[in-house]
Amino acid sequence: MKKAFLPYYLSRIIISFLFAFAVWGEITWQATLTALFFIGLFLLYLHSGWFRVDLTYPLFPLRRDQRAELVQRKAMIASLMVGIVSALALPSLLGVTGLALFTKNLTIPLAIITYFSVQFFLLSKA
Repeated sequence: MKKAFLPYYLSRIIISFLFAFAVWGEITWQATLTALFFIGLFLLYLHSGWFRVDLTYPLFPLRRDQRAELVQRKAMIASLMVGIVSALALPSLLGVTGLALFTKNLTIPLAIITYFSVQFFLLSKA
């Protein structure tokens, strides 16, 4: 562990636990697992080589190069399309099948999962 990354590590640990607390409402084992998951993602972003590291900004050292910006745009377009299609198609699909699910509760998680899946796939394709 480099001392130069210490502010990044500490800030991301705090952010992860605050987010997990906001999602779960209290500190439980689920909140702890959620926080550990996000800490792992932050570490992956820092040490994967997908982004440039600029230590002049200790709390926000990651910088996107041109390739990372293109990947972000493609992931955003894919998640937007999945979000639109699921918002339009899920109500009619669930009406036909008779399932009583809240479609608004499914649209946003599907779009978020799509965004990170596409981003991880495209960034890992070196």
